[in-house]
Amino acid sequence: MTNLQQPPRLGFVLLHIVRGGLMGLIGVGVTRAVYFIEDGFEKLPIHWMWWPALGGSGSRHRGDGWLPIHSASAYYNIRDILSHNLTVGSDPPFSAR
Repeated sequence: MTNLQQPPRLGFVLLHIVRGGLMGLIGVGVTRAVYFIEDGFEKLPIHWMWWPALGGSGSRHRGDGWLPIHSASAYYNIRDILSHNLTVGSDPPFSAR
């Protein structure tokens, strides 16, 4: 455990300030990308009722191949998490490479 008697070093604090700023900028970029995609749906020649279905099919197929774990029932995922069979590495796009 960290010794709480000593204040953190300045370099450590600055590193986390920079990291927080970068994460904030990435968050702004992701938000703008989502709004851009949502605005694109308005230009489609289909009824607005079909937009969620179209968006859902695009988010399931992210370009890394179809992962059946995303379409499985949540009970299977909960069972695998509780039995330690499902790890962060089971979803390649979000695992550390």
